This record gives sequence, structure tokens and C-alpha cells, in this order.
Amino acid sequence: MGHRSRHRHKQVHLRDHQVRWSYYLRLLAILLAGLGSLVGLAEVGLRLAGLYVPASFLIKTADQRYFVPNQQFLRQFYSGQAAAGKILPFKASVKKPANTKRILILGESAAQGTPEPAFGFCRILQFMLKKTNPQVDIELINAALRGVDSTILAVAARDLMQLEPDVVILYIGNNEVVGLYGARGRLGLLVTGLRRSICQLAIGQFLTRILPAPGTNRQDMAYFRRQYVAFSDPRRKAVYDRLRKNLQSICTLARDAGAKVIVCTVAVNLADCPPFGSMHKHGLGQAALADWQAKYEGATRMERAGELAKAIELYQAAARIDDRLAELHYRLARCLARQGQVQEALRHYQLACDLDALAFRSDSKVNGVIRDLAKGFADGTVILADIEGRFTEDGQVIPGGQYFHDHVHLTFDGDYKIAACLLPLVQQCLALESNTNTPSLQQCAEGLAYNPFAQAQIAAGILETTSRPPFLDQVDHAQVQALKARQVKAAMDGLSQQQVQAAARLYEAALAADPNDWYIHRLYAYLALAQQDIQTALQHLRAAVTQFPDHLPTVLMYASTCVQAGLTQEAMLQYRQALRLAPGNRMAKRALRSLSRR
Repeated sequence: MGHRSRHRHKQVHLRDHQVRWSYYLRLLAILLAGLGSLVGLAEVGLRLAGLYVPASFLIKTADQRYFVPNQQFLRQFYSGQAAAGKILPFKASVKKPANTKRILILGESAAQGTPEPAFGFCRILQFMLKKTNPQVDIELINAALRGVDSTILAVAARDLMQLEPDVVILYIGNNEVVGLYGARGRLGLLVTGLRRSICQLAIGQFLTRILPAPGTNRQDMAYFRRQYVAFSDPRRKAVYDRLRKNLQSICTLARDAGAKVIVCTVAVNLADCPPFGSMHKHGLGQAALADWQAKYEGATRMERAGELAKAIELYQAAARIDDRLAELHYRLARCLARQGQVQEALRHYQLACDLDALAFRSDSKVNGVIRDLAKGFADGTVILADIEGRFTEDGQVIPGGQYFHDHVHLTFDGDYKIAACLLPLVQQCLALESNTNTPSLQQCAEGLAYNPFAQAQIAAGILETTSRPPFLDQVDHAQVQALKARQVKAAMDGLSQQQVQAAARLYEAALAADPNDWYIHRLYAYLALAQQDIQTALQHLRAAVTQFPDHLPTVLMYASTCVQAGLTQEAMLQYRQALRLAPGNRMAKRALRSLSRR
């Protein structure tokens, strides 16, 4: 075959090859277009069938008059039960009244007021403002979310600026290392981002409902130990960088919406919360580890024997070998505090917090990011509230059980302290008259109906929480739990009928002042159920559910009370509502199966 013939043959072969690939590409394009059309039709069909829920944080009521929180907002981030019941209900006029000042609180569970939001610093601050500035219509909106981190809060903040807040208060930082985004690798972040993108579509929401949720690890102590992140782990730097970026974003959004921002450093329990996890420094040899262990065990024996000076000496000797173990610093700090060396004790308590391998508390770097952020806004739109500094009183006090139930969740005293710190700053931001007549702790307790029954009930709930992981590895956990159990029992047994009646009178007075106080209706229901007064409990739970029918915990509580009252049909109606809010809720499923057999 000649050269020209071979050349023509190659050209023909090339043309045939190009034709084939052109055909395949056209076929692929047709198939993709068809698939896209099917997906599009499915998307439209699912939306028409009412199987799409908005992904935004705010939605409007049916009459379009009010904004309310979207209780389905967290579905784009979490699967199953982890997405349900974490948002407090509220209602805000779409058209903000001209004479109303709105204050928005954004944060995690500590800002929300866990374990009882009725007594959180948001409610105390609201009471203080009403007392000190009664001539001004001030509306506080608690948009804090339990269990989230700053990345999720930054997403929520974009919608929340529709509320036209005058002041935004940020109390954020406790979930940055262990939150959903936290110290995850790139793959984990990619999967989370992909899930969120899918859940923006009705077809994605439908698939996440009908397909089984991916296997989740049982959250026992073995699970939590696998989540340890060392203080020197580079993933921690990524966490602090992300926090800085998210806070910057929220502050900019608020400023652009015309709001002033109060960004708070975060106080944590240092004295009465041992670290959740401890890790030795990397590369510690066997001989050094054995030497460290001997000194450490000797120190703990001296501490138990009350020989605090010897214990301190041995703890310090162990620290010279390995000073990365959080538990060592906690024990050393405890001995120093008992010796009256408060400032040195505070330093080691802070190190125990910073080195905690399960960082469920804001550490010094988190608070450093917050302080630096406030300095970066030179125009005065962002103000720092140094809550951490207020709790330590410039190094003279070690915050502990007086202010915290557990690691970060505040007692009434702790919430009052934050509210008292915020009050003058809020007044400054709103150009309100300020004075020194800040309502006292007792006045706030009476005004919010805080009482011995509620206090004992909260303590019992905290005891139950701290009896489970991740608390089990903490220093002296069993002894501390036993002591608290005795205290809770004594508090419960010591409640007199007069105290119970006094609590009821406080609730009645609060409802007389505001019949729509959702928090008080729920508190009154708890009291009535404890007294086996089912009808009174029903009355107040019905009022709470009528006001906010999408709050899952209240719906479940009302349904359960209906069962006790023999109101089977109403109970089934409420359990079905619970399943609409949380399709996988086991309690509602079991209850419906049981009730349907009656």
C-alpha cells in the first residue's frame, strides 16, 4: 500500500472514530437531559405534594404576619433525632414596630439556657431591661441552638438579619472542636457539605427520609475516646481559623443590617469540671513514662492523704517530664487552690481546660479569637463583653459549681452574672438611660418564678445527664455523682407542700402579668405532673402547644400527658404531629403502635 493510500486510510479511520465518539456524546447528552428532566419532574412533584420544607432558619406564619424559627432547619446538617427539638420557639412581627428595639441572642446551649431556658440569661436580661427601662418596648429573641458550632450559626445568621435587630449578642465557642464541623478532616467536611447541598432540594429531603440513615457510632466512652484531639494537633488551628471567619461573617452581617454587636468571651467551669480526656505528649519514651507514672501515682496518694505540699511537689516533678496531660494540671490546680494559691491554681485549671483532649469547653485560644475580633472593628459597631474576665474577677476567683451545673451550662447565679454584665452594654448600644439600680438576684428570681421545686428538678436532670458519657472518665466521677445524688434526693425529699404551693402562686402571678408566657406554662405543667394533677398539666401544656405547635419536646410532653388523662385520640394526634416534626422519633412510633391496639 502506497503512502497516499495509507494516509487516506488513517483519515477515514479517524473520521469513523470521531463519528462514533460524537454519537456516544450525543447519546450521553440525551440521557443526561432525560435524567435531568426526570429529576426536575420529581422535584416539582415532591414540592407539589408538600414534601419539601424550607432550609432557611426563618419562615413566616400562614397569615404572613410573623417570623418563626423553622424547626426543620437543622435537617440539612444532621440526621434523625440529632436534628429535632434543638431550637426554641419565638414569634416576631415581619413588620417591626417603629417603637420596638430588638435584641437577638445567638449561640449554643449555654446561650439558649440549657437545662431550663426559662431561667437563662436571655430571660434575666429581658426582666432587667423591663425594670430599668420600662418606657421602651424591648423584644429579646433567643435564637441560640443546642449542640451546634459557629459554622451552623453563621448560616442561621444570614436569615436572622431579616428581623432587623438593633443589638446582636454572640455567646459562641463551646462546640468548636467537638461540633459537627469541628476538628474533622477534609473528607468529613466534604460529606457534610454534600449533605447540606442535597437537602436544599425536595428530592434530597425525600431520600434522606426513606433511605436508612448511615450507621452512627454508639456514643459510649469508647466512641468518645476515639474523638480525642491533642492540643498540638494541627486540626485545632483550623478550628480556630474557622471560628474567626464565622464570627467575622456574623458581625459583618449584623453591622450591615444596622445592628450593634456585643461579642462575649465564654466562661466555663474550671474548678469543678475535670477534663474529659487526657493525652501524653507525643514521643514520650517508655522509661520517661514509667518515671512520670511513679511520680504521678505518688502525688495522687499524697493528695488523698491530705499531704498537699508533697502532692504539689510530686505533680510538679511529673510535669517536668510531661506537662501535656490535662488531668495532671487539674489535680495540681486543686491542691494549689486548697493551699490558698488562687492565681497559680487558676493558671493550672486553665491549662487543664486548654489541654483537654475532648474540648467541650471554650479554651483560652477560643477566647483569644473573640477578643481579637472585637479589636478588629474600629468603628465601634462591635463591643466586647469580657464574660470570662468577669467570672474570674481578674484572676482572683476560680469559677466552679456556684456558677455552673456541669462543664458550661449555667446555674441561675451564673446566668444572672452574665445578664448583669450585658445590661449596661445593651443600654449603651440602644442609647437607653442607665442607672445603678440593677435588679438584684432575688428580684430576678422572683420575677421569673425561679423556686426550690424548679431548682431541685433541674438538679435531678443534670444528675441524669452527667451519669452518661462523656462524663465517665472525669477525675473522681463516681464519688462526685454519689454526692450529688444524695444532694438531689435531700432537695426533693425536703420540698414541703408550702414550697410547692408557693411555686404555683409564682407561676400564677407570672401568667397574670403575661398569659402567653410559653415558658411559664411549661414550668407550671412540670409542677402539676409532679403533684399528679393531670388536668392542670393538660391546661398549661395545651396552651403551650397551641402557641407553638412545632416544638417537639412540648408536643411529646403534651401527648404523654393526654395518654395519662385517657385522651387517646388527642394523644394520637399529637404523636402524629411529633412524627411530622421528627419522622424517626422512636417514642412517638412506639406510643402510636401501643395506642392503636387499644
